[in-house]
Amino acid sequence: MQGGIPEGKTALVLTDPYNDFLDPTGKLTPRLSDSLAAVGTIANLLKVVKAARAAKIPIFYSMHHQHTPHDYMGWIYKSATNQALDNSNGFQSTDLEYQLRSHGVTKLVMAGLVANTCLESTARYGYELGYHITMLKDATAAFSAEQYHAATQVVWPLFASSILTTDEWVKTLSV
Repeated sequence: MQGGIPEGKTALVLTDPYNDFLDPTGKLTPRLSDSLAAVGTIANLLKVVKAARAAKIPIFYSMHHQHTPHDYMGWIYKSATNQALDNSNGFQSTDLEYQLRSHGVTKLVMAGLVANTCLESTARYGYELGYHITMLKDATAAFSAEQYHAATQVVWPLFASSILTTDEWVKTLSV
């Protein structure tokens, strides 16, 4: 056991749970609103986090940002050691793999946004690194029904060990 996490442990990876996607006043929420409502994304994300915490499953947040030169304009105290990294998945240019490996995590449960971009690329990269991947199909959303379908029905089955609903996953915790 390292850091309180048993070897071979499952971790929940939440990708991009930004207010701009999830809050009613978010900049991108209107573009996701149909998908968020169709599968109950927000309620399911809350349920996933609550269940993970109750089961003492560690939660890792995978946050992406495509920066522009204007992001740090006017910052007087920007540290030379804090560099803006453009990444399209949670592993690239981050310490996520180190954190997971140092805690003996071998299984990832994936949820977050957006289904066919950052969530998918993070999960796929995790698969390529040898992790067992479980995707939660109702704890995500996409900008269109077609993109959601392409992700959950066409692409995810190519790398995910299992694709479950939130309720199906929560039931596995009590087994």
